[in-house]
Amino acid sequence: MPCDLIAQIEALYAAYNDLAERCCTALPSLEPDQCAGPSIGKSYYAVKQLIAGGSCKTMTESPDAPDPGEIGQCITGDWIERCEAWINGITCNDEPDLPSVCDISLDSAGGIEGYDQTFSAQEGTIHIEFEAYGIPDQLIISTNLATLLDTGMMSNHLSQDITIPNGSSYLRVQVIGSSSGTAWTLSVSCLEGL
Repeated sequence: MPCDLIAQIEALYAAYNDLAERCCTALPSLEPDQCAGPSIGKSYYAVKQLIAGGSCKTMTESPDAPDPGEIGQCITGDWIERCEAWINGITCNDEPDLPSVCDISLDSAGGIEGYDQTFSAQEGTIHIEFEAYGIPDQLIISTNLATLLDTGMMSNHLSQDITIPNGSSYLRVQVIGSSSGTAWTLSVSCLEGL
């Protein structure tokens, strides 16, 4: 590939890095490998992976700047320009507002289907009452920062206060049932700071 395309390659990589910064968390930046064709493809496939999901917000591609398609045998300046326009045209969709665990009365009961709900969170303390009865079930409480509680498969009753650390943006509550015929109850209440 002629080295006069270096500037276009650098612009392509800058577009990728900007997209990752806007929409994603904890993703390494891509740096251009001057005059190396495979490095151009790297940014294209990296964007395809971002759109597919993972640690990024959902994304919407612009109808005015469509996906340029996979690189063929010959990499051209035109393809690089179309790829850059496609990446720059992708927008991040804001995540819907999550309910606060304090704004609702979470008092759930169930069986093998379990439970999995995500709430907004901030620093504070919640109180958990979990009853797994005779057949074991598992309770997991986590935030974007850490797993705060993982009971493993347990039977009988758990009553515990859990501190949500500063910097938390969500609180995920999961119950995993072990087998058919299981039953459990779970209640969560806010104590302070939330």
